[in-house]
Amino acid sequence: MQLNELLSQKGLVLGHSPIELIINRVNNKKNSSIPISIIYGETFDERGHAIDSLKYYFFVSMLSKILNDVHRVKVIPTILIADLGVYRNYPDKIEQFKRLAEKRRQFAEKVKEIYNCFYDVRLMSEIVSTNEFEDKIRKIKEISFANPEVLEIIERTVPEDKLEMERKRGYIYSFEEIATILGYDIKIGPPREKLYDRTANLFLKHFSVDSLLSIYLFPTYPLGLPFGAYLSSISIKEFGLTPYKVESGNMTMNRIVLGKTSSKKINDLIENTQVSQSQNKPNPIVDLAIITEMARQHLKDDLKHIKIYDEFYSQRTNIKTFKDITYKNLQEYILKFFR
Repeated sequence: MQLNELLSQKGLVLGHSPIELIINRVNNKKNSSIPISIIYGETFDERGHAIDSLKYYFFVSMLSKILNDVHRVKVIPTILIADLGVYRNYPDKIEQFKRLAEKRRQFAEKVKEIYNCFYDVRLMSEIVSTNEFEDKIRKIKEISFANPEVLEIIERTVPEDKLEMERKRGYIYSFEEIATILGYDIKIGPPREKLYDRTANLFLKHFSVDSLLSIYLFPTYPLGLPFGAYLSSISIKEFGLTPYKVESGNMTMNRIVLGKTSSKKINDLIENTQVSQSQNKPNPIVDLAIITEMARQHLKDDLKHIKIYDEFYSQRTNIKTFKDITYKNLQEYILKFFR
């Protein structure tokens, strides 16, 4: 599979930086014998590991394998567990959340081992103590506080319900996010990440780094519900749920948590999910089927174009049959490894 095929995957890739810019970056790195760096970052919560994180792990791996094997460029792909922000949110539970951060790291490493994925896993707390990172934070702060327009843009990256807290903390979460992603070539993330990526690129002239190129995957939506139960939320309608946080949108009972959600519950969630063969509606079942196919392709070492989206919307398979097949494949290619 070629890079342009991966980036044109319907139901998986929602949007990306212009393909010409991505290919030019790849070629420039290849000609300079410099690795191309890829990052996907996520946090975590107390509820466990949502199946939706797998989509991002698999995508980072697929992109990295294609660049390395097909385009012959060295790749450094990183799954970054952003633990610092979580510790800051729960100052009375730091030791507990350190254990959870380590569990998330172990989970990502387990996925890598089972599926022969191509990425490394790091905790954010491991990289922020360097002088280089501290200097970058200091410079971003100085630029931001000296420019009200930049600070206003940074505030737009903060969810409304957390803005007051972020102001009190001196925008440290936002500054750390920007400092972390500056210097990477390609960033993978959910649609909400557009805000951070655009903001980070405002600082390019102050640092000797290339622009950040971005790839956004389709949003995550809750399972087991009719459309009206969640599309009334403006945030969920626009961005979906946070894929890696089970508690996102207070939809814990409508997520698959690997190793925790029973097979019966998963089957019920799939059966009770309203889907439509209109492409204008969210489709959590197609999303789940695509994640499962990504898992299968990694297990078989057979990366190729995923046809699930086209097959569903061509109406060649009725919805009941499609759900049954998705559940069967989910058991075969994912659930049996996380019991």
